[in-house]
Amino acid sequence: MPVVVAPDDLRANLAQHWDITADHYTSAFTPDVLQKLDPETTREMGFEVNVDGAKVDDSGRVLLPIWPLRATRR
Repeated sequence: MPVVVAPDDLRANLAQHWDITADHYTSAFTPDVLQKLDPETTREMGFEVNVDGAKVDDSGRVLLPIWPLRATRR
């Protein structure tokens, strides 16, 4: 089960020694698909669906918080 860590907390704790280059990834989901998911299931997966606040890319695909972090050691 992934652990939810706020991006600000992540940067505050790692930014002294690491350059964080990604904290979201492009999913295959559109907001319409996410809206149909069971809220309890998504909560157990570590995220809650907020279609109105969802970030999307240029193709309309939802950007979700990333679980594997991409960073470069300074």
